[in-house]
Amino acid sequence: LRLPEFQNAGGWEDQTVGDFGKVVTGNTPSTAQSAFYGGGIPFVSPADISDLRFVDQTKTTLTLEGYTVTRPIRAGSVLFVCIGSTIGKVAQNVYDCATNQQINAVIPSSKHSDGFVYFALSLASERIAMLAGRQRLVPEQPRRPDHRRNPKARSSQDPQERADAAAFPNSGGG
Repeated sequence: LRLPEFQNAGGWEDQTVGDFGKVVTGNTPSTAQSAFYGGGIPFVSPADISDLRFVDQTKTTLTLEGYTVTRPIRAGSVLFVCIGSTIGKVAQNVYDCATNQQINAVIPSSKHSDGFVYFALSLASERIAMLAGRQRLVPEQPRRPDHRRNPKARSSQDPQERADAAAFPNSGGG
């Protein structure tokens, strides 16, 4: 189903997150510098991102001096938690801010509205979190000769495959 004005617009194009705008990984100013903290500039960490769309308050704030050593994020950008137990949390910042290194911000280009980028990443967040969760948590073990005869021997080293095997015991493997 397409709206009439889009009938002849052609097909959908695959795009990367970077096609929506500039992707910026946050950084943390030195905590040894007390002059960097306690000002009025929001410093967003995953703990500040809730189930609400907008982040307008943060537990930690920066002074202008602290803000100058960060990678500034303009208001309306999309904040995406990419590291840690809360991978996939998404929000938009109400004010110019900085983020820690667990958050990647997408600063939308003039081609895309802030809201569009927020909703696009929100819809993809569970899938991205699932893919990130499948990263190998245990280093690959050296193969022993019996791995060729018993395919389940190797899969037992992978926590995700163990969980899948336990959840779907009759699936025939990991």
